[in-house]
Amino acid sequence: MLVQEQVQEHAAAAAHGAAEKFNAGEVIIHHVANSSHEEPLFRLPTILGIDFSVTKHVLMLWMVAAALFVVVTWAVQRYLKQERLIPSGVMNALEALVEFVRDDIVQPNVGRKWVGAWAPLILTLFFFILGANAIGLV
Repeated sequence: MLVQEQVQEHAAAAAHGAAEKFNAGEVIIHHVANSSHEEPLFRLPTILGIDFSVTKHVLMLWMVAAALFVVVTWAVQRYLKQERLIPSGVMNALEALVEFVRDDIVQPNVGRKWVGAWAPLILTLFFFILGANAIGLV
């Protein structure tokens, strides 16, 4: 069914495009973009010229933020409930990733003095972007 819809869409575009000049940018955006800001999932009011309508992209970002919050909360609670504070399994891999970001990304850029202040922010951004990229693959 999905293939049939795509074939019909391309056939209609080809018939329509026969009269117009080929525009590679529009073709690429058509295939890459999920939705445009003109097609919100639900509309919210515009306040001070800012449109707060929710599109597919905004919904996906909210989903990634919620998933990141749940996973981090679960991981911290699991870590603190252990008798010995020695990571194992997934926690060990997570610790290695956190240490990599802290020691090899944050510290060379902000220096030893500011690692404690900047590492939580950079780690949050790192895992948020990682989650957004992962959900983009689905």
